[in-house]
Amino acid sequence: MYVKSEPEIYEVAVLAVGGAILASEIAFNEPAFGAIRPPGHHASPDSSWGFCYFNNIAIAVKKLLVEGRIKKAVIVDFDLHFGDGTANAFAGVEEVKYHHMKGADIAGIEQFLKENEYDIVAVSAGFDRHKDDWGGILETEDYREIGRIIKEYAEEKCEGRRFAVLEGGYNHSVLGKNVRAFVEGME
Repeated sequence: MYVKSEPEIYEVAVLAVGGAILASEIAFNEPAFGAIRPPGHHASPDSSWGFCYFNNIAIAVKKLLVEGRIKKAVIVDFDLHFGDGTANAFAGVEEVKYHHMKGADIAGIEQFLKENEYDIVAVSAGFDRHKDDWGGILETEDYREIGRIIKEYAEEKCEGRRFAVLEGGYNHSVLGKNVRAFVEGME
């Protein structure tokens, strides 16, 4: 679907991108979380699907790079679904490294953050891996631990600069507490 052909969707999708950009700018002073929808990690530069119209995290990171505010970034994606749009947006771009968590491999996030150099940590925060959501894998406390790991490495390697934007998470009875646990860990 061509996004501009649906004015209501286009307007909301543009606002979501703006929220991600704002979160990335706030990250230079304090950790930030963009509770935005629609999500974005399935949107590629030339296509969109999966309710993702624009790649919020990719646009925010690209803007920081183009403006010269950062030279390198890492993107951690812990959504249940692979962020094909994010991977496509930065394919062959040495300045940006993308990591999609597999299964319940929280240690893989830590290893990724440990072995790379970066000026900011951007997070595609999907909560659909939760045991009461589609994935049926993670506990709420696992999200707090992911947030803690991101905080630790951001403080150690990039002056604390970190931000996240909401991707998946479809069971509204647990989404709020999962987001809260992650944000508390990342603070």
